[in-house]
Amino acid sequence: MAAALLTFGMATLHASLDIQSNWLQLSGDSRYQLASEPADARWIGAISIAHGPAGKKGKAC
Repeated sequence: MAAALLTFGMATLHASLDIQSNWLQLSGDSRYQLASEPADARWIGAISIAHGPAGKKGKAC
């Protein structure tokens, strides 16, 4: 069995294709920031702006 880990920054445009095998695919999203930096309001709350259509306005995705 093969395993892979892919990491990239917030500014990296990314996407994936449909799974064409019976292999299990797991996906996760982890973020961090220094406590001394202000929080980005787009990512705060149960329904954050960045995860909806408004977060994609004017973006490549």
